Amino acid sequence: MSYNPKKISLEEARLSGIDLNFEIMNNGEERYRLVSSDGSSYCRTVGSRIGAWQNSHYHKSVSEFYVVQSG
Repeated sequence: MSYNPKKISLEEARLSGIDLNFEIMNNGEERYRLVSSDGSSYCRTVGSRIGAWQNSHYHKSVSEFYVVQSG
């Protein structure tokens, strides 16, 4: 049996409650998000050539998990 997944269009994803959000921050950092209608999301962040940073912050009812892929 071969593995041949069907691609999902952006419209099909939105109908399933998933939206996309892409941004470039002021420091050049790129953020690529999959956002669910239940409020959960996954984010891939790509640092800029001048470095990546975030101001110190916390969330009262949200948890974050980071995986460093390189660097």
